[in-house]
Amino acid sequence: MKNTISIIVPCYNAEHTILNTINAVQQSISACQSKWDWEIIAVNDGSTDSTETILKKTEMIKLINHKSNRSLACARNTGIKNSTGTYIAFIDADIEVSKKWFLEVLKVLKSSPNIIGVTGTLTPQPNITMSPLSQYLFSKYRGQQKVNKNICLNYKSFVFSNTIIKRSALDSVGFFDESLNRYGGEDTELAIRINEKFPSGMRKIKAESQHITNKSLNQHLLNMFDYGRFNFLKIINKHPGYKNDLGYQYVNSLLGKILFNRLSKSFINC
Repeated sequence: MKNTISIIVPCYNAEHTILNTINAVQQSISACQSKWDWEIIAVNDGSTDSTETILKKTEMIKLINHKSNRSLACARNTGIKNSTGTYIAFIDADIEVSKKWFLEVLKVLKSSPNIIGVTGTLTPQPNITMSPLSQYLFSKYRGQQKVNKNICLNYKSFVFSNTIIKRSALDSVGFFDESLNRYGGEDTELAIRINEKFPSGMRKIKAESQHITNKSLNQHLLNMFDYGRFNFLKIINKHPGYKNDLGYQYVNSLLGKILFNRLSKSFINC
């Protein structure tokens, strides 16, 4: 009996990228031949652009619409609840997985019963001039850089933008926390719970995906301040044992007061 893989694509105002994302997923599925059964679930999270119209015209997907924008955590959970897969893949709507992405991540996921989740490596769009922000986002200074199936991944680097995980693991630890309904942190919070139950179960490998992003520095800073003001504090309250590892000690320190204020945000943006 074949195992089913459910691919969940949360979408919000993704009219410029969603079709390329779905096409890349379908091409990567084709490279696996007939070893698996597949379902692609696109969750349109209250988009106000033409995302829904594009998805309605796209073949071989299951479309679920939220009437209003309910958050990334909620959109992913809607996908999980409507899935049938033994394995759940999460692909964001601005990600283009490589043709062998599924082949590579599934090979590692199936290589050991101790491995419960595998995330790939994000690369920038080819042949573009990257802004200083993009250079930082794709630099060695972010996340765990060693990509090896035999090296356990730190929970802070287990992100769900291009990731596959056993359904049984999610059933065991629970789904995304829907109270984290502002920008950021839903991946980290779920990864904390996974880390507590499966401390050696997460991996990162060099299964490349292109991240199609054109976020401005100002928008990035607004997102970071939004995260620090709302979701970060919720995560700390829920998991106080992780507060120092997540950097909470800087919040009320002199350094924190110097760095995290509106004046410093404006200065950095300039």
